[in-house]
Amino acid sequence: GARLERGENADYTIDYANAEITFMPRRILTNAARIVVDFEYNDRQFTRSLTAAKATGNLFSERLQFGIMFVQEKDDRDAPVDLSLTDADREILQKAGNDRMLSLKSGADYAGPGKGQYILVDTVIARPNQADTSIQIYRFQPEDTVNAVYVVRFSYVGPGSGNYRKVTSGRYEFTGWHAGTYEPVSFLPMPESHTLLDFNFNGRLTGDMTVSGEYSASSLDKNTYSPIGDGENAGHAFGLTANYSPKNINIAGINFGSVDLQLRERFTDSRYAPIGRVNDVEFARIWNTQDSVRGDEEIREMTLAYSPQDVITIGGGYGLMKRGGDFRSERYSGNGAIRGNMLPLVEYNIEKIGTANLSAQTEGNWIRHRGQAEYSSGIFTPRLKIFFEELKNRSSITDKLTAGSYRYREAIPGIAAGDANSFMVTGDIGFRDDDSLAGGFLIRASKDILHHYGLQFRGWKPLSTNLDLIVSKRTFTEAFVS
Repeated sequence: GARLERGENADYTIDYANAEITFMPRRILTNAARIVVDFEYNDRQFTRSLTAAKATGNLFSERLQFGIMFVQEKDDRDAPVDLSLTDADREILQKAGNDRMLSLKSGADYAGPGKGQYILVDTVIARPNQADTSIQIYRFQPEDTVNAVYVVRFSYVGPGSGNYRKVTSGRYEFTGWHAGTYEPVSFLPMPESHTLLDFNFNGRLTGDMTVSGEYSASSLDKNTYSPIGDGENAGHAFGLTANYSPKNINIAGINFGSVDLQLRERFTDSRYAPIGRVNDVEFARIWNTQDSVRGDEEIREMTLAYSPQDVITIGGGYGLMKRGGDFRSERYSGNGAIRGNMLPLVEYNIEKIGTANLSAQTEGNWIRHRGQAEYSSGIFTPRLKIFFEELKNRSSITDKLTAGSYRYREAIPGIAAGDANSFMVTGDIGFRDDDSLAGGFLIRASKDILHHYGLQFRGWKPLSTNLDLIVSKRTFTEAFVS
């Protein structure tokens, strides 16, 4: 749940050429690590234009602000980059509509004797519940300078759809009928046109109450060569949020503290296509949507936080999500915190998420606890972190736990001594128990003890340095050794 920092002296580095992330030694990676990578890419298949316009205004002495935004990204289908499309290619695209799997052409080109890497051979395959079938396949055999006359490009088509597997770069081999993930085909690039129109407002009804809303309409044409499926290009979404946040509530001369109440409603059409990501990075974890299908999505949330004093906050929340008519997720949360000078820091959070998926006939129950406490006395700061998670996914039919279920408990006591701006020594020891699925039940899988000792020096301006020593020892139970 922590956002990491990039850099050789921080958490990770990026090699853009290989699309590879390398974590620095200060971040030890185990099976317990949860890594989420948020990225964008541009394939540059066509020359693309971007048009954007935005206008804002206000009324009633700025008590109401509003805005409108228009954005369009559009590929020029007559200006492809690093490729040329033949009339036959355009005809394929015109018939493909928005279905990328229909924008295929053969990936094999005849190169001539001594210039190819693949030969074309006849073979017979056994297909499930069908008679044996004679087909032709490509075999990597560049040493055969007489028969290896083909140069073949392979494309990833997904599990259960391909007949080839990738061995190394440029080399693929036949695996059997639909036993691979690649096919000797090329996907023709499909020029897109993406338009978004957005209206939003923010109004202050009273000094303590605000209301904000947004309506957005999108149109995504995934293939401007073809009119097929254009009736499904348009989508819309809207959201409404109300905040009530009175401060220092005074009744009969008594200060009862502050309250922050928020109500939120959001609806997203299944065809709505935002220009960028609009959900939280860990949206799937927040609502446990791993096995849900795409569909119209409705979210309702309520959160309440109460601070009887500035240093104390307690609160909770409720959320309901419906997606596609078959998926439902309910989320309850509670939290409390004490923060202040000369006081210990104490934080505790609990979440419970219940899900039901009618189409997959599964149910989920996810409980998460997270807490920490620390107190500074002189140069010493003892501290403690605790974590607990239990996710039980089960079949609605058999009532047995299914893949993905797990449970763990973790406690990390530690201490820091010194000053973060000069010289500091830290030490933490983590104790973790993991339970995993075996025979339809969660049983103890492993125990882990992790030592983390650190030394930090910042006392001399020309020199700063860190030294970290991390040792992890994980012991598996007999049932999970293999």
